[in-house]
This record gives sequence, structure tokens and C-alpha cells, in this order.
Amino acid sequence: MRRLFVLLSVSGFIVGIFAGEISRFRIGTGGYYRTNPKVCTERHVIEMKDAGIDFVSDVEISNRLFLDLLHKHGLSAVALRGVGYWCGGNGSRAGKMSEIYPRAKYENQIRALEDGLDHPAIMGHMLSDEPSAKDMEYIGEIASLMKMRMPDKLVYVNLYPCYASVDENTSSQKTSQLGCDSYEEHIEIYCRTIPLDYISFDHYPYFEKDEITLAKLPRYYGNFKTVADACHRTGRALWYDPQVNSRTGSSRFLSRNNLRFQAGVAMAFGAETLVWECWCPGWWTNNVYTANGDKTEQYDKLRDINHELRSIAADYMRFRNVATHFIGDWPRQKDLAQYGIKPVMRYDGGFFRHLGTTDGTPVLVGEMVSRKECDSSRALWVFASNNPVDTQCDSHVIRFECAAKSVKVLRPYGTVQCPRNSDGVYSFALNDNAYALIVVDGKKGNER
Repeated sequence: MRRLFVLLSVSGFIVGIFAGEISRFRIGTGGYYRTNPKVCTERHVIEMKDAGIDFVSDVEISNRLFLDLLHKHGLSAVALRGVGYWCGGNGSRAGKMSEIYPRAKYENQIRALEDGLDHPAIMGHMLSDEPSAKDMEYIGEIASLMKMRMPDKLVYVNLYPCYASVDENTSSQKTSQLGCDSYEEHIEIYCRTIPLDYISFDHYPYFEKDEITLAKLPRYYGNFKTVADACHRTGRALWYDPQVNSRTGSSRFLSRNNLRFQAGVAMAFGAETLVWECWCPGWWTNNVYTANGDKTEQYDKLRDINHELRSIAADYMRFRNVATHFIGDWPRQKDLAQYGIKPVMRYDGGFFRHLGTTDGTPVLVGEMVSRKECDSSRALWVFASNNPVDTQCDSHVIRFECAAKSVKVLRPYGTVQCPRNSDGVYSFALNDNAYALIVVDGKKGNER
């Protein structure tokens, strides 16, 4: 078993350098704690643990008392400002990272970490958030330096969503955030220049008005497809930052199903780490906590979803995603086609056949294979994606064919009965915004 934070086998120059653990699904939160003592008490750390959080990102390295509390209760942190932190922002500083943070400065900071500035709660250090492609070669150089000097620490780099400027430039918006001509090129440059074994990105799908959310969902799915395709090509893990807060000016709190929708989509594309944004005020509003350290209604919602995910995560992590399929009668198919997505009414993967809903409603299907060599076990992650804005809760019948005589349908907190009729057809019910893992166990082998 490999150690913390590589969640997929990796390829090429990454093998043997960036080793990690593949047995556990990780849940973090974008803490944005800064130095606010009202959200850094022992009570808050205990509540974080109770909410199913493994780690907090953006913890100031100077916040030692908070780091002590995290360590006491078995939580971890991605430290901020242990090394020079580079944010892409609006793109106005693109290409200037090596000038503002020269290599010698990073070497001195790493030396300080080695000499005692680091802390046992710190699992890794934030190097860059949403960088321009123009800085990626230098980020890769510093990432390699950090991993060579601190091989047991995560180097954290998070990327823009696909709606970063370039693809939405106007005559008045000249500054490029991506630093290249397309999002696909942006991801490709990352893979070519930054030797990390994952791709992490954020994309926040929920707007104040449902019609805007629905209109922009094809872009959301396209973002996942671009990143997942790159992960498959390069052997990287997929990490995703979903949205638990609301956009500035919105009086609307996201519902449990809004949170569940984001997790269900991400896991259909093989996500293995989720970092919920935002635990307490940093940007936007309706966070999990207020600036005074009081829970909002989002706390219970997030805790419920995290525990739901944890109840199925061990089975999910037995497998790795190899493809994602859009099944059923999806809305906005012309918009989906712009991102290379072509829905079909039934999934037919050879092993599992003719999978779909009896009423034709949309489902996302993540095709998965065992992580173990010589293990013929198969799985499908099935997510009922018909109602992203949570306006109803309908039940749908999932049906499929399979030659196997024993099929398990795993849902959060238990196994669902899935009878096989005389024609070899299996079926079970799935509500909107619910997910299930269909598993057929095969011959066991060695982990890969």
C-alpha cells in the first residue's frame, strides 16, 4: 500500500517519485481560515471531524495553535505561505512567477521548513491556485524541487475551471487567465510541465437563477470530460472542488441534493478527492460557518453528504474509472456536442449491456475496472442526474443485462435488492440525485 495522496497508479516520470495511498476516498474543505480565531477553536476542529472532513486547505502556516488542534484530532492541513504562493488571479501577472519568487527564495523557504517551520499536521503545501499556463513550466520546476526535498509532502496546485477568460473574452476583456488559446491546451500544458500525479480543478455550477444553472450545465460536464480525459491519458487522479456556498448577493442556500449532485457527477468521472468550498467566509456567501464561528444550515447538509459518501467510498475505491457515459434523453444535446459529448439511450459496454432508465431520463454512468492486476471485477457508478436544480424527487427504474449470476447494487448505507428476471434483466429503483455502485466480483489479483 502506497502512502498519502496518490490515488491512481501513475506513469512515466512520475512513477516512484510521487507515491501515495489509493485505498481511501479523501474529503477536504477550502478553509480560508487566515488568522480569524473565531473559526479556529477546538470545538470547530471537533465539528469538522464530525462532518467527515479529512483535511483543510489554505491554513496559514503561522496559525500554529490551529495546526496543533488539527493534529490532536487526527486532521491534516494544506499549509499556505510555507512556500511562495502563486495565484493566477485575473492574469495580469502571467509569466512573472519566476521573477517575483525566484528559485533561491523557494530553496530558503524549504530549508526553513526542514529546520522546524513545518508541523506534523501539515500534509502538504499550497504552491499555486489557478495559475496561467505561462507560469506552469516554472511551477513544475518548483514542484520537483519540493518533492525532492520533502518527498512525504503533497504539493498542491489547483487549476482554473473552463470558464476562465480566453474562451469568454470580449472586446473589453483583454487579459487572459488561461495564458493559452483554449482550456484543452491549458490542461495539456499542465500535464506536460507539472510532474504531479493528479489534476485538481474547481468549477462552481450553481447560480441564483435555475435557468442560468441549467443553461451552463453542458459547460460543467465538458469541464469534467476535458480533465478526466487528460487523467486517463496520463495516469493521474482527478480531484475536484465542489461548491457548498452561494454566489455573492444570493439569498439562496444550496440544498442537500445540490451538494449530492456535484459529488455524484464528479464520481461518475472518477473523482477521488473532493475539496468543498467554502468552510467559512473567504469569498461568496452562505458558507458552512459565519465569520463569528457560528454554524449555518450548510453544516448539517455537508455532514450528511460526506457521511453518505464515506459509507460507499471503500467499495468505490476498489475500482478506477476508465470512461464516462451519458445515457438517456439529455436536454441541450447540441450544447453537449460542443464538448464532444454524445448521449445514447442505452449503455452497452459488453459486460454490462443495455443499461438505461425505463422512462428514458438521463443518467451518468462511470465505467470502472478493478485496481488489482488479474482481477476481473467490474463496476458501474450510476447517478440519476435528471434534476440538478432539485425541484422534484422522482424515482426511476434502472435496468440492465449482465451474464453474471450474482450482481450487487451498493447504495449509501447498504445493499439494494436487484432481482434478475427470467430474461437475464436486472432492475432497481433510483431517485433523482441518488447514486448506486453496481458491482460484479471476479477473480482477485494484486493491486495496481
